[in-house]
Amino acid sequence: MFNKLKISFFVMLLFGSGCQGLTNHGFQGEKYIKNGKKYGVVKCFFRHEWWNYYERGLSFADGDFFEEAKQDIQKALTIQEGDTWRTELYGDWYSGYFPHRELGIIYYHMGEMENAIKELKYSLKCVETEKGKKYLALTKALIKSKQEYDLIKDDVINPIINISDMGNGLPTYLDHTIITVHAWDNNQLKSVFINDDNFLKSPKKQIYFTHILDLPKTGKNLYTIKAMDKSKLDNSIIFEKVKKEQNLKYFDDRLCLFLDNFKVEKIGLSPIKSTPLPFNVLKNICNDKRKRFQVYPGNKILKNIKNNKYQICNDYKGMSSDYQLLGSIVEREKSYELYIEVIDLETKKKMAVFDVIDYTIDENILQRLSQKVFIKLSYYFPFIGGRIKEINDEEIIMEFNDISLLKNGMKLIVYKDINSNNKSINEDQIIGEIRIFKIQNKMALAKISYKLMGTDLNTDLLVYTK
Repeated sequence: MFNKLKISFFVMLLFGSGCQGLTNHGFQGEKYIKNGKKYGVVKCFFRHEWWNYYERGLSFADGDFFEEAKQDIQKALTIQEGDTWRTELYGDWYSGYFPHRELGIIYYHMGEMENAIKELKYSLKCVETEKGKKYLALTKALIKSKQEYDLIKDDVINPIINISDMGNGLPTYLDHTIITVHAWDNNQLKSVFINDDNFLKSPKKQIYFTHILDLPKTGKNLYTIKAMDKSKLDNSIIFEKVKKEQNLKYFDDRLCLFLDNFKVEKIGLSPIKSTPLPFNVLKNICNDKRKRFQVYPGNKILKNIKNNKYQICNDYKGMSSDYQLLGSIVEREKSYELYIEVIDLETKKKMAVFDVIDYTIDENILQRLSQKVFIKLSYYFPFIGGRIKEINDEEIIMEFNDISLLKNGMKLIVYKDINSNNKSINEDQIIGEIRIFKIQNKMALAKISYKLMGTDLNTDLLVYTK
């Protein structure tokens, strides 16, 4: 009851009578209105706090009022320094405070490229975000293109294409990957294709975007990325992603996540008038029987707290939940940004921190964002199997063929393989759970998280990441 009252009170603070409508303070005049929309606005009272200046600065930037945006972001920085995923605010959390990143983007649009690079590099040193990486790449490419153009004056250079993917080109067991494409030309690009799909809607000097690629077959999956400029000079790259066959057996009890209610931070007036929280979309993607995660709403957790363990529901075989997803959605004029933190409920350690962003605002935007979240969760919590090699008191030494994606703090399920013909593991085969505390060479060292009564650990047992 107390938690509900606390949440209700916070919602009242954010959206109650004092925060109805949008206001702008300190900047007046019709020049901050475009197409009937007012910029340089904040949701609540303007108290000259850092978050007021930051929010108003973002609103100015959305309306291309970059000088005013720069002043506000700089003012926010004089009060609250540093880019961070979350910062405490009156006992609650303010998610997604990136003043150096946003200042770098503002400098980029103002043509101050050296200042842009300085701010963006500093931001990425604090926290690595998709948006920060994008604008640093755009800024560097613009400087390089100008240098080349000043040297040769004529457009005799083919378009340049840079490609990266989640996993840095390593093989994957997943059905999808997220590819980042950056193409630019010192004249203007006319088209940028991935196979038969053109991602450039209108001519421009450069484009930077992420896209979910399907990996339909085991082995090599090939995609052609081709860019052409207005002079019909072109360039193409073959992108190859290897999908491995997954031979591991699995237990039908997936990694359990509970999703706190995500805050929706609206900067100005969003083109989408009513935005549902992404729980249902994310739940449907992650809870699919072929997937690896089980997502529950946060309110189911509060009913089942026992011995400082967070239990989800009565039919969850008595096992505790694993991780908590915290985050927020920031609605901007031209993008939706989703910030995610994955917290281990037992150790309170951050197991993953990442963001996803989408620049196509339509009715499917939450579906795409949720799918990107699932792919990144699958990357940060991979499905990898190994074998117990040695047991020294409470220390368990395991051997893996691939440890590149393992990390300290990961949970592993220990089981005995009693039926080699069965593709899944039944509950009787489960011995318990262990947690990794050290990784070296092809070995991982772990300690017991829990062990079922009447069972023994031995070197005949197999493990896989939960």
